Amino acid sequence: KNILAFCPDGILKYDEKKRVFVDAGFDLSLLQGAKIKRAYKTRAGSFVIGTRANGVYIIKKGARKAETLIADGKPVMPKSNVNWICEDANGSLWLSCYQSGVYHLSSNTDVFDFWAIEQGCDPQGKILSAMSLCGTELMGAISQDGIYTLNNQGNVVSYYPTKAEVKSIVRDSQNRYWTCGGHFIWLYQPNGGT
Repeated sequence: KNILAFCPDGILKYDEKKRVFVDAGFDLSLLQGAKIKRAYKTRAGSFVIGTRANGVYIIKKGARKAETLIADGKPVMPKSNVNWICEDANGSLWLSCYQSGVYHLSSNTDVFDFWAIEQGCDPQGKILSAMSLCGTELMGAISQDGIYTLNNQGNVVSYYPTKAEVKSIVRDSQNRYWTCGGHFIWLYQPNGGT
């Protein structure tokens, strides 16, 4: 079984015999030197790669070359900084972007939608630093602001303020949510608000 590491400058694989990481041999020429900011492996086996200011790419299952991710006949966010990528139960992708809110790429319709982070508010200046899915709802953290939960219409249904920066939200096998920042790890319980 291969262990892959998606690094800012490329993709590495772990060589068990030598006990080191080596180049995995993927063709990333379309990225034109852009830094990889986030990567996600879909349930279908493709890798979705978000970059710093150069859009979103995909390496389809079994392929070795990155392609530009296309929706509505256009590249997906060609100049965005992608902070987080996750996939819902329908196979749709959710992407959060630096100072640009949340984007939804539907697997059924190939439609690309924008959701503001705060209901009725301009998301400019808001940095969504982490995302996770909570049932049918999307959970997102805004750096040094709080954790928001949005329903499937894009409306904020709950908000929990945080004093510290949240960089990741990870759901475990018991449906608990673990968050971490620069110097802490804590458990977030959406129903308990702790």
